[in-house]
Amino acid sequence: MKRLLLTTVAIFSALFLSASNDEIDSLVNKLDQALSMKQTYDSYFFSKIDHLQKMQWNETSLKDTQILNFRIANEYSHHSLDSTLSYIDRNMEIARRIGDKVLEERSDLYRAYFYASAGYYIEAGNILGSYRPEELCRESFLAYSSAMVNLITELKVYSMTENVPDKDISEYRDYLLKHCEENTYEWHDLMRASMESAGDVHEERKHIKAMLALANEGTNEYARACYYYSTTCEEHSDEKLSWLIRSSISDVMSSTLDYQSLISVAQELFERGDVKRAFKYMADYCLPDAISYNGKLRPLQIAHFFPEMEHAYQELLDKQDRIKMNYMILLFILLTVLATLTAVIFFRQQILVRTRNELQMSNEEIEMQNMELTAMNAKLKGLNLRMKEADKVKEEYISLFLSILSENISTVRQYKNHVLKNLRQGNYKHLLEEIEALPPIDEDINEFYKMFDQTFINMYPDFVERFNTLLMEGEEVYPKGDDLLAPDLRIFALIKLGITDSSKIASLLHYSTNTIYNYKARIKNKAKGNREKFEDDVRNLYTEK
Repeated sequence: MKRLLLTTVAIFSALFLSASNDEIDSLVNKLDQALSMKQTYDSYFFSKIDHLQKMQWNETSLKDTQILNFRIANEYSHHSLDSTLSYIDRNMEIARRIGDKVLEERSDLYRAYFYASAGYYIEAGNILGSYRPEELCRESFLAYSSAMVNLITELKVYSMTENVPDKDISEYRDYLLKHCEENTYEWHDLMRASMESAGDVHEERKHIKAMLALANEGTNEYARACYYYSTTCEEHSDEKLSWLIRSSISDVMSSTLDYQSLISVAQELFERGDVKRAFKYMADYCLPDAISYNGKLRPLQIAHFFPEMEHAYQELLDKQDRIKMNYMILLFILLTVLATLTAVIFFRQQILVRTRNELQMSNEEIEMQNMELTAMNAKLKGLNLRMKEADKVKEEYISLFLSILSENISTVRQYKNHVLKNLRQGNYKHLLEEIEALPPIDEDINEFYKMFDQTFINMYPDFVERFNTLLMEGEEVYPKGDDLLAPDLRIFALIKLGITDSSKIASLLHYSTNTIYNYKARIKNKAKGNREKFEDDVRNLYTEK
């Protein structure tokens, strides 16, 4: 019983791990696909920046210009530190020019916030240290509190030294919460940080899930929320890795260059043995993006373990080179053996060549006779097919001819009796009106067309499809409306039946000879092959080659 229980547990564990690995593989494939489209996402990001800049060019109000500067700086905050600070500097210049002290303070404190995010802790600390919080107005103190919370949080998480001042930032966080609308993304982010400080993982996850629900996938906000969720998961677990990958995908889609998630993904994949992919992420994306962003934090993080990863990748390449060399040696040995065997076989074949030549002479004579017989059989087969087809045509059209003839005789007889009757009774006027009321000859012709089309299609159901194979692509001819054959097709249907003379075709279809000629010429101009042989090709549509 105990063994059975252990076996069952092992099976369910294997199934769970397999499902988990499948999810990781699927997410990694999505990440690779997103990275392959990185330039597309970057183009979309810059088009959004261009739109904001055009709005700014059209703006005459200084207040709106300041708002747009902060907005563009915020857009750039995860893509380029230099561009972010450039737009902060623009507001600093405007503030100094118009003497707006509050705007100058806010701009300076925003600079401190972005410095802290990028790892310029000394610069951020110097700016914050130059202010007395109690002397700041409400707007400036909000910016000060946000920058102070960001700096202390970043120092505690990413500082390379252990001598980080254990400063209480709850006062600033509480102030930010007080002035933040409840249940917004920012409010849940502050609550998450509070719960993290308190060590309450359950409440922390609750607020992170709310952040995920408020953010759209593919945005920087969604990437941050996924990363925060990963920090609540067990180290080196599939759950943690899956949230890091989700965060990385959204970082790529939002054109974020200052990120931690993809670096962590590369580290985790490296530890799991996927050295090639980990090195590709780090060398092709993480390191270039960190340099492009121009922050201090990410390059330092990468520098700590990139040499080890590069060394492992080089060892992998060396191992692959050794395997290739072994394969080349093995291939050389196999080629040598093959060359030896080829020489032996060659000499043995020389012995058989003479006998084969003698047999070949007799075989050639037999083949010539067989070819003659085959050609004769082919001709007989073609003749048989044509005879069968001719018999079929004769049967169908003799039946149609007799049916029409019989019907016409009956109709003429009935009409004759009717006319005689009216003439004997002297109903000339009634008879004249009746004759004038007869339907036009066009209806009889159309009825004839329908009978001909029906009979022909019964004999050759796929004639239209086969006929169109003789025409160039895009020049196919199809019937319109309820017709089974178009006028062009009807002419070549008669040619298929062996009626090639244009005057006879014109007489049968009640067209002029010039009309028949024009139809033929128009269709022949669309032919794939030789125009002169087009009618022969139509006649041979059902002849096996």
